[in-house]
Amino acid sequence: MKSVKQYVFALLAFVIPSIAFAQVNLTLVVPDQQGELDSRSFKMLQTRLEQLMSNCGVQSSYDATIVLYPIVTVVNKEVIGGGMEKLFRYNIELTLNVVQPAAKTKFGSESWILQGNGFSASKAMVSAINGLNKHDSKFISFVDHIKQRICDYYVSNRAAIISTAKTLAAQGKYEDAMGILSSYPQGVAGSNEVNAQLISIYKQYTTANCSQMINEARAMYARQDYDGALAVLADVDATSSCASQAKSLEAQIGIRITNDQRRAEARAERAQQREASLEKARLAAARDIAVAYYKRSQPKITYNAIYVRNNNFY
Repeated sequence: MKSVKQYVFALLAFVIPSIAFAQVNLTLVVPDQQGELDSRSFKMLQTRLEQLMSNCGVQSSYDATIVLYPIVTVVNKEVIGGGMEKLFRYNIELTLNVVQPAAKTKFGSESWILQGNGFSASKAMVSAINGLNKHDSKFISFVDHIKQRICDYYVSNRAAIISTAKTLAAQGKYEDAMGILSSYPQGVAGSNEVNAQLISIYKQYTTANCSQMINEARAMYARQDYDGALAVLADVDATSSCASQAKSLEAQIGIRITNDQRRAEARAERAQQREASLEKARLAAARDIAVAYYKRSQPKITYNAIYVRNNNFY
């Protein structure tokens, strides 16, 4: 089995009132090739699932905690005719599974029987996958059910999630901690508490890294890269131990560019906007750090590993 491509999505609630504004992250894992399905067939499957998700109000995101992966089984196949114009007819079963591999938790699965015809095996497979309607009501109901189960799972485990994040932060593993907290669905019960903890750990993170940020800004200042230095200083949290140093350096930079009124006005406007939405900016920054951390350090999920887990654990 070849390597897999990972496509990540955030599922937005659209029907169930109890999760009316919930955002649940899923990773769609599709293999390049499997059994009688070639890369063209799985490319079509990927495209069709993306269309279905889009019709459910899906947006892209990065998260590897909960995985959506398909299993395709050939139920029946036949070849009709002879010579150069053989007609291939395939019946396949498409099963979609949603699991959390690390916790060995399965949130649900659903299957479809699809039929396709073509003048090659590959074309017949693509035809079968095309049979999955882009507005399939069964898929919408499946996503609805999964979102509710995932939200319930996070709400039930909220205390353990926060406790784990605090332990990691105490060990100086701030990125790990923010990564765990950022996976919590927004808009469900307890998300405000999780966000507050995320902001708290972000402040610890910025305090731990503020000396490095100040040094970076001073180096830029020495190179007369004033805009770059101000951008770095803007990321120094107002409650960190380096806040006073950041303000002092900002003042020095301001003196050097007082003749440039446009820059001064732009800085004032940025500062006003930062102050007005400080908590929102911290939360966004924390999530950005978590996303970058996932990209760098999250172990690669292989389709084979998920498939084996499914057989062994679920």
